[in-house]
Amino acid sequence: MTEQTKIFPQPVDIPPETLKAGYAGTLEPTKQAKFDELVKRGTIPTQDTVIGDMATAATEFLASVGQGAKNIVTGEATTEFPDMPEIPASLRTAIIPGSGQVGTRLSLGRDDLRKTDIFRQIFGNVPANLDKFGNSYVTLDDSFAKRFNITAGDYYLNKPGASPQDLDDFMTTALSEIYFARLGGKLGKKFGGKAGQVVGTGAGAGAGSVAQDLAAGQAGSMRGVDPQSALIASVFGVGGELAGQLLSPFLRKFIANKEFVTATGVTKRGRKALTNAGLDPDEVTPAFLQQFNQLAQTASDPAQAARMAAAETLPQPVRLTQGDVLRTRAAQSAEDEILSRNDTAGNIMSGTRVRQQEQLAENVPLIAEEIAPTGTAVTSPTDAMIDVGGELSAKFVAAKRRVDRLYKVARGRGRTVALDPSAVRQQIATISDDVYEAGFDLQNFPNAASAVKDLQKITNKKTLSVNDLEAWRQRTTQLSRTNDGAQNAAVKAVIKEYDSFVDRLLDDLATTGNADAFTPWLKARRANKAFREKFSDDTVIAKISDPESALEPSEQFNLLFTLSGAGKTGAAGTVRKLRETLSPVAFNKLKQGAFLRIVEQAEKSAAGEAGVKTFSGAGFKTALTNLKRRTPELFNALFTKEDQALLNQFANVAELATTAVPGAKNFSGSAAPIIRNMEQTFGPQLAAIANRLIALPVSTYRAGRAQVMASGGIDQRSIPPGLTGGLFSAAGQSEIGDTRRVTVNPNIR
Repeated sequence: MTEQTKIFPQPVDIPPETLKAGYAGTLEPTKQAKFDELVKRGTIPTQDTVIGDMATAATEFLASVGQGAKNIVTGEATTEFPDMPEIPASLRTAIIPGSGQVGTRLSLGRDDLRKTDIFRQIFGNVPANLDKFGNSYVTLDDSFAKRFNITAGDYYLNKPGASPQDLDDFMTTALSEIYFARLGGKLGKKFGGKAGQVVGTGAGAGAGSVAQDLAAGQAGSMRGVDPQSALIASVFGVGGELAGQLLSPFLRKFIANKEFVTATGVTKRGRKALTNAGLDPDEVTPAFLQQFNQLAQTASDPAQAARMAAAETLPQPVRLTQGDVLRTRAAQSAEDEILSRNDTAGNIMSGTRVRQQEQLAENVPLIAEEIAPTGTAVTSPTDAMIDVGGELSAKFVAAKRRVDRLYKVARGRGRTVALDPSAVRQQIATISDDVYEAGFDLQNFPNAASAVKDLQKITNKKTLSVNDLEAWRQRTTQLSRTNDGAQNAAVKAVIKEYDSFVDRLLDDLATTGNADAFTPWLKARRANKAFREKFSDDTVIAKISDPESALEPSEQFNLLFTLSGAGKTGAAGTVRKLRETLSPVAFNKLKQGAFLRIVEQAEKSAAGEAGVKTFSGAGFKTALTNLKRRTPELFNALFTKEDQALLNQFANVAELATTAVPGAKNFSGSAAPIIRNMEQTFGPQLAAIANRLIALPVSTYRAGRAQVMASGGIDQRSIPPGLTGGLFSAAGQSEIGDTRRVTVNPNIR
């Protein structure tokens, strides 16, 4: 009898008075110590029987879990021969010609019987046995000892407990079941939401188990498909996916970051994310910021959220593929490989790319109308210039008519009104000095000097009228239109000083003298000045607005800007003058024309079929960047900050949809290394058979994968569909597979 039973023959029959004394701590010291020890162990319940029962149950459960975990690691409870080793690394990692790597091939068998079959397929009819726990071991003779530098004897194929072979087994199971579970989860989520994700994950995990058993059969196993393993995989896949969905809200709660966009603008973290996505944080639309902030809360990479938000908030949303959003060579190469195939998957991906082109094209008129509302969008820069030039010419003619009419009235009244020649001469005498101060020495500019002498000659007349002065100005204006730019500038400086003097003179005379005679001159000169500022002083506008101009509308538009030479001196000033002169609708047509000129460059850069317009995002972005960098003043004169934000957003989305990252190109021979690797690992025969077996499932899988990739989306901080289900399935398979006792003689095949 034990010490315990000597004190308490049967714990359930302990006299109540003894229990009472023990709980009160009044037993004899030795017995009290034993009593307390047994309470601590749970042999005697605590005073509160309910709590005591619960505590006892918890203690027993934890003890069993602890022991179970210990057994998983050590295998001590399920090993008959603890000193027997597992097949050594030199044999497990050996590559056998025609069979592949031993350990990897063995990992296809999920239990010891399958492993034994595969081992014998590789090495012949090696003696094999089971220990009392159902663990398979083989007897290796001297030939193995010499070949692999090991000691002859008995070896477990997969010794219970944690071992190197377990790692190979888990990796094989995980690759199969996580792969199929994730595919099933993604497809299920697409077509059935969260419930579909759970069901799809379970189905995918079960399919992965079946696929592994089929592969094991081709590797040498005679045991067929194990439906119980497939069921276990499906159950664990469903349970794991449910656990993942329950866990995801907590993950999002604790890892969500709301510091990308605040009421005051984009935060430092948000600016970094936008920059990484290729967007300028200072040039973004409010709609984009709102969507970006929402998507970034759960995105594993906020740059992905920025790309997706940019595509979704265009006037016509553009559906990006996963490769477009992730911007990784692996994802884009996979999409390119699918696109190159003439099958269902290839059709899905090509249809997506065609639709992207359509969506980009649909954005062009929508963006044009948003940045420059006209009611009727123009179709080309030439189309825009026809309307702009027409309105400009009409305004030119109307303004010129008014000026001519005012001058006619002024001349009619000015014939009989004389000026004081001496007063005029006094003012004229200062013109040369003023022109000199403006940077023109008349000794070096004969045209300007001649104009000053001509003016001085007029003022020496006995009678002088405003008509005389204005006649001089007309003559001098012609002198400023030669082919010598420097001479023209000096003449214009003389005219400028003259105009200042005459304006002051006429203003004084109209106020203090004969108002009826001088006021018409004042009005005519002011009208003429306004006319010149709008139509004549700017040579580009002068050529465009002149009704007699022989320039075609396309040539007129090119005078304003081209993407290669938009930086012409004064182009920004010309645009600003046009903004002041034209009606809002006409100027907006000019803006639309400028935008369409950039679009033309994108279409020109695209390599489409003959007669089919395609859109190059890189071409559009390059043209837009050139315009901004070469002529920032012109760009800012044409487009507001809001306009620029939308144009930049469109440029980035177009580039995402039409331009691959460097190196993301699949070549026709890319499958060859994969085939060679399969042959090396599993052997050429198994690799060939596996290729035939999986042809149909792979085709179905590729179509499903194309659907998933074409649907786009971002990597979530929440657990990806099928991941937890696949992990649970692989772990469950590994654990339960270890605990399922084998009772069949391995020699019976």
